[in-house]
Amino acid sequence: MKKAALLFLILALGAPVLATPARASSPPTQTVGAVTRTYTFEVEARDLSAFKTDWNVWVSKVTEGQAPAALYIASDGRQTEVALPTQVAQDAPLDKLLAVSDSGMQLVYGFLSPGSAVLSLHVYDVPAGAVYVAEVAAPPGAEINTYNISVDVSDQGDAAAFGVSYFQAGQMPAGFDFFVWSLSGNTITYSMSSQTPAMAQNYEIDPGQRFLPIGVYLAAGWLEFGLLPWGTEAFGGDSFVWVFDTGAVYRGGTGGYLGGARLRVTGEHAYVSYDDAYTSCQCQPMMEFNVLEVYDPTAQRSLTIYNEMVVSLAHRAAWIEDGARIAFVKSDEASYTKYALYALDRAGVVEALGAFESEGMYTIQGVSGGALISIWKPDALELYHFAGDSPGGRLVWRMPLTEADSVGVVWATPAKPAGALPAFPEVEPVLLAVGGRATINSTGGDTVNVRAGAGTNYDVVTKLPEGAVVDITGGPAQDQVNYYTWWQVRSAGGQTGWVAEVIWGDYAGIRLLVPTP
Repeated sequence: MKKAALLFLILALGAPVLATPARASSPPTQTVGAVTRTYTFEVEARDLSAFKTDWNVWVSKVTEGQAPAALYIASDGRQTEVALPTQVAQDAPLDKLLAVSDSGMQLVYGFLSPGSAVLSLHVYDVPAGAVYVAEVAAPPGAEINTYNISVDVSDQGDAAAFGVSYFQAGQMPAGFDFFVWSLSGNTITYSMSSQTPAMAQNYEIDPGQRFLPIGVYLAAGWLEFGLLPWGTEAFGGDSFVWVFDTGAVYRGGTGGYLGGARLRVTGEHAYVSYDDAYTSCQCQPMMEFNVLEVYDPTAQRSLTIYNEMVVSLAHRAAWIEDGARIAFVKSDEASYTKYALYALDRAGVVEALGAFESEGMYTIQGVSGGALISIWKPDALELYHFAGDSPGGRLVWRMPLTEADSVGVVWATPAKPAGALPAFPEVEPVLLAVGGRATINSTGGDTVNVRAGAGTNYDVVTKLPEGAVVDITGGPAQDQVNYYTWWQVRSAGGQTGWVAEVIWGDYAGIRLLVPTP
């Protein structure tokens, strides 16, 4: 069973599967729950040459007591600071959401009013010097939760979409809304809520009480979004596609929810996830991941393209070299302070790009010439560029920080393939089977009990160390106490007995038997 991690609620969704739904909702109408307006302002002359280097990133910058700003960092380290204009009172906190159009010229950011009752979303069109504003008020008795607001901007920068969740007293979900916002006319053109019949009836989604919107992707004529199960231990679920003209809602891909990256044009979506069919480690699915996957819109399913990786706090996989490769991070040790950066190409070949250290948070962004790693240090945010010709990573930019600063890299020049690209080869799991072999795994230096029968109530006949290879001679069998699956094995020394395939720790399954080709 696939389990996509949900520790960080960052945009990551699968591509659409446009199958006919059982029932469609009524055609959407313009919402009356959101209002819009436009204002212009004086813009200082800028050196736009900083926007024309090999690649660029946008960095959000919020300092307590100061107006929020965005920093445009070029590949040569040049920095252009852009004030984020707003008519909202400056003591209103800037939400951490910031979305940028593919061109890098439209910024979406949000303010939450005191009392968390009104969200004020802004789209700043940098070349036009205009700001478009949409305001959404929470239902009576509810408030807006800042950690469950998702935004996206269309490829052309002419429309924006956002999902907003509402909470009762900050505790339980009280529903959600999605809005599509035309910037050319500055109007909310489409809206859909958790009460939409296609959501509540066709897909058995409780109207607002159990799910939260966690990501949106705006395309021509449709919106894709994910829903986070509330109050459960679920690690994933389906994304959904909402078609504007008909109001129909379709199931989308099952993609990972932890910081995936979509490749525009092809629609492929890369993400790290957890699949207990592949693990060779004691992994905790909410924090550690062992597969790299791509949702392939042509095959209309997710493909596992790399496995046996162990990463922690990895915010996303990243497309590099115009979609030819995917960059991802692996942890080099159990303490999770040393990391290695790799790239997987479309032939399935993996190359090490370099290594870095981080005692705290880091993020990864892909650019045409390589990958960017932003590392939060106690006193600074540092941005490194890794490419084939810079195995140690090149420090592009360093920003000293104080306790009053909140800074984060939120966008990088997106990969844009010029044409069709070959598909990634799929990695199939090797399954346990009678007549096959397996390796003793995840003992943490201890030994594994081999029992006289398929259950923990049977006597231990011998113990096997980590790495021991055994032949599988019988099974599978399930006990009625722990509901473990057991396999009969024979050691190299000829000893026979039963070993549980997976046992359960505090957070995840621990695989004791790994199939060995």
